[in-house]
Amino acid sequence: MLKNIQRQFPQIDYIQARRISTDTRYDFLKEDIEIYEQKYKEVSQTFETVGNFYGAQLINMFRKSVCWWRTVGTSANSLNYFTDGIISDNYFVVEGYLNNYRDK
Repeated sequence: MLKNIQRQFPQIDYIQARRISTDTRYDFLKEDIEIYEQKYKEVSQTFETVGNFYGAQLINMFRKSVCWWRTVGTSANSLNYFTDGIISDNYFVVEGYLNNYRDK
């Protein structure tokens, strides 16, 4: 997947791979969290860790800086963009997504 991003979007140099962090549905999302952690383990054994961002590992993958974000609490502020066009400032991505659908 990242190899395709390198070819299709050469101007992108930072990607954040976010693990689902939730304060309300951990049991429901446990399998997704475990899959993320397994993928991170594979990546960290293959590619070089080059730093961190608010405690999350930055790994150089195919000339892209990929942040493996699993942090549950942070002082960083962000706007989260979802593939269906929703933008939310909720820290917990799942809740931000759900809250935007509740508002419609």
